[in-house]
Amino acid sequence: MFGHILLVMSVMTSIIPPKESLVFDVRYGILKAGKLYLSIKADTFRDVPVYHITLKLKSTKHFGHFFKVDDEIHAYVTRDFHASLRYEKHIREGKYRKDLIIDYYPDSGLAVYSDGRKFEIPGNVLDPLSVVYLVRDKGIANIHMQSVNIHVDGKTSKVTITVEDSKRIKTPLGKFDAILVKPNFGDAGFFKGEMKLWLNTDHTLLPVCIETKLPIGSIKARVVEVGLK
Repeated sequence: MFGHILLVMSVMTSIIPPKESLVFDVRYGILKAGKLYLSIKADTFRDVPVYHITLKLKSTKHFGHFFKVDDEIHAYVTRDFHASLRYEKHIREGKYRKDLIIDYYPDSGLAVYSDGRKFEIPGNVLDPLSVVYLVRDKGIANIHMQSVNIHVDGKTSKVTITVEDSKRIKTPLGKFDAILVKPNFGDAGFFKGEMKLWLNTDHTLLPVCIETKLPIGSIKARVVEVGLK
């Protein structure tokens, strides 16, 4: 089954749409904790054609009485997913606040932080959020057992991506045949450790379920809305 999926997907070209927005229901254990919003759109940054990727994580009103979350992350990555140009995060979790912008300069091999720090980086470094869409852009057959460079939080590390077998995933939008992709972020960035990313096996490779560990703990998110406008 797995070999058949790789064979079918190896002929796919890029399926990233010019504009897409996804909404997920988020559960924290058995609790309905909030909504996860993922969007991508074609844009220009520093006169370079890019994808602008946005992640928003917001707690429900009820969950917010115990622990309010209002996180927002932006990533700007070249449209071939060769290099990130900016990573911006605004974290609001309980009483914790964090705002940071990283500007990446692939040609000069530097990452410049909004707090004044500078770090040397490889020319092909990505941010953590762009890795999620890299998998969709390159296709399953081309990403299995690959390692990519990311830079965040003052250090450069490698994310190893593995692909496992498929299964049927139930979501509020219906049931999907989905293949499991597992990027391992280690302790770098917003995502912690191994993410489980279930992608629809049709030509869209649409994320239908995400399991990951965030600073607030482990969450499970299932897609409830898909928009292309």
